[in-house]
Amino acid sequence: MSDVSEKKPLESKFFTALRPYFAFVDSTRFFTIPFSWLYVLFAVVFLLAPFAVLYYLIDNGFFRQSGKIIAGGVLCWIAILVASWIAFQVWWNRKKVVNTDKLDISVIINALAHLVYTFCEALAHFAGVAGFFTGFFALIFGAGVLRFFGPGSSSPLALMICSLVGGYLGVWAARLAAFLFRKIAEIIVYVVVRIFKFVVHIIKQLFEYFFIFWQSFVDFIVNGWTVVVALVAKLGNTLLAIAHAPVNSNRASITYNND
Repeated sequence: MSDVSEKKPLESKFFTALRPYFAFVDSTRFFTIPFSWLYVLFAVVFLLAPFAVLYYLIDNGFFRQSGKIIAGGVLCWIAILVASWIAFQVWWNRKKVVNTDKLDISVIINALAHLVYTFCEALAHFAGVAGFFTGFFALIFGAGVLRFFGPGSSSPLALMICSLVGGYLGVWAARLAAFLFRKIAEIIVYVVVRIFKFVVHIIKQLFEYFFIFWQSFVDFIVNGWTVVVALVAKLGNTLLAIAHAPVNSNRASITYNND
């Protein structure tokens, strides 16, 4: 009894060692954890965006401009830094995609829709804040700032208005994009499922027809050989009967007329 009791833990460990891993795969965490990493990646990208802008400014000789342009440009860069921090917060605070424990197609659709919504919203916040303050500082320090921080042909006031309105509408557009993505994905999934069911039904019907044909073919082969054997036996009996039958010969009489 002691040997059996000592082997039971080893046997259960052998069969259940990977149970936590399979439980992790079957749960939503297997899908949402990489998604959360993607959110962190986008957050870091937005956080590093001001430093990429700073490298662009240095590489294009921004600090060789006049003092007024440099002062306005530094303030615009600070506005971009603030906008990047806001976009970083949007990605960072929404990295928890779903909270359910059951993984199905609706969870995946909602996660993808949430990703689209977060991306559009972060971009709207970034463009709205950075564009508005860039136009504002360009309005104060001169439109020459826009040669480094925006479209050079645009007026600062137009940039302020477009960025403010565009950023506000962008947040609403993010919700609309997520809603449309979710609905389109549901329609696509419904169509794919219906097509899959139709194909499965066709394959099932083909297998049923093939089975019926095969059964009929086998029955024909079996019964056909039986019929052939019966016909051969009957033909053989007929030939034997003909071979053993008595032969009746009628002799013809010939009359000679002697004149």
